[in-house]
Amino acid sequence: MSEPTWFEEKGELVIFMVHSHARLKGVSSIERIRAKLNYPKTTLIALPCCPGYRPERDLGRKPEMEYEDWCVFSDKRKVQVWRWEEGGEGVVVCGEVGEGVT
Repeated sequence: MSEPTWFEEKGELVIFMVHSHARLKGVSSIERIRAKLNYPKTTLIALPCCPGYRPERDLGRKPEMEYEDWCVFSDKRKVQVWRWEEGGEGVVVCGEVGEGVT
């Protein structure tokens, strides 16, 4: 039997989205990412750079924490933090669709 990976041992997922334009919907939704990893405790940290990019649109809720980090050497230094506890809703992910599911 192999040793558990760091992720399996710690069981926590941290996602950093620094000046990212990645969308968190469809196959890359936070629900699908968490489902693939068996719903670990999750923290998402975003430093959005453009006025049109709003992670809360894809996440469906406002961040739990938001602040300006003056150690970020950019005028785009707003930090947003979302958290999810371990566990979650059942989400069908790619390759797990059974018979009768369309």
